[in-house]
Amino acid sequence: MARARCCRRPDVLSSALPLTLGLWAGLSGLAHIGEAAALRRELTGQWPLPVAAALSLVMAIWCVWQGADLAILVRTLAAYVLLFFAVLMAFAHRMWQLAREMRKA
Repeated sequence: MARARCCRRPDVLSSALPLTLGLWAGLSGLAHIGEAAALRRELTGQWPLPVAAALSLVMAIWCVWQGADLAILVRTLAAYVLLFFAVLMAFAHRMWQLAREMRKA
């Protein structure tokens, strides 16, 4: 069975993975900034979106400048995912509260 080209050259994977994650995190951060700007006019208490955007942009910058040490990348990615999850859960809770308020009105 033939292996993929990147599996034979771990240096390609170790340099492409941080750049790919950095690109994804950067685009995600920009999307969250746009979403926060749009929702700012509609509702209050949407602080988690700018925080999520900041986390994503910091992760993107770190991934691009970090280099190719995959062990550090995995640890940092795990911390980012946990923080990002907590922030988005806070946003989901705020949306749930808003839905309850709207049903009562």
